[in-house]
Amino acid sequence: NTFGNLTLTNTVGNAINLLNSTGLNSFLDNVTISGATVDGIFAQGISGIAKFQNPVTINSRNGVGVNLQNNSGVVQFLDSLTLGTPNSGGVNDPGINFQGSSGQAIFKDINVKGSFGSGINIGGPVAADQNTGKFQALGFTTISQATRQSILLFNDASNVQFNGISITERGDRGIEVTNHSGTANFGGLTTIQNENGVGNAALLVQNSTGTIQFNNVSAFDTQGGEPGAWIHDNTGVDSFKSLSVQSTGTTAVEITRNSTVNISGGNVNATN
Repeated sequence: NTFGNLTLTNTVGNAINLLNSTGLNSFLDNVTISGATVDGIFAQGISGIAKFQNPVTINSRNGVGVNLQNNSGVVQFLDSLTLGTPNSGGVNDPGINFQGSSGQAIFKDINVKGSFGSGINIGGPVAADQNTGKFQALGFTTISQATRQSILLFNDASNVQFNGISITERGDRGIEVTNHSGTANFGGLTTIQNENGVGNAALLVQNSTGTIQFNNVSAFDTQGGEPGAWIHDNTGVDSFKSLSVQSTGTTAVEITRNSTVNISGGNVNATN
């Protein structure tokens, strides 16, 4: 199937449904979605290829922006993906959702503005949510105003790749990696701000058996109950080329009960 320029407004249900497709679905031009009553793009059971070749913009969603579930094939965004402020939603409505998949989700630049759930969710609380495939953000990722974690890897086994991240105005943890048995590579520069003054960690890695790698992480204005960067109870390998944390009234970096943590450089600035 081949599609040209698409503008979808106030659709009832999901704006784009890609279900159990074994072939090629190619979106050749811009895709603009506004006001879908549920998800912007829903792809489930794909064993073929779904390819978006030009910018995709999803505004005023009432569910998940891009919802990828139980796919063994490839869903690919060759140009930018922009998710505007949602109209409504709940804690189970992230900007991007990747669950139960052995295939690949490939993105270029990602921009998520506002989410009632996590900005990007990978994995989930039940076994069927676990991915064994790949999630790749090959461009730059920007997430602002996420109510829950800006990026969450939870109970997952996938190969995850980011290549530069900016997190601002977070409502919860910036990046959380919990019980991850796959690999996760956060390349480029990752910056995590705290304009809202929340007490949750900017970065949390816990209970993971996989290999979690960060290139250059800078967390600013961490404060409150949790440490700014909190790495604990991991039996895999956690590594940082550079980890810099600025904190006020809380521990800047706490590392406890891990098998292997490598930090090559960085700066810690803690103020009582």
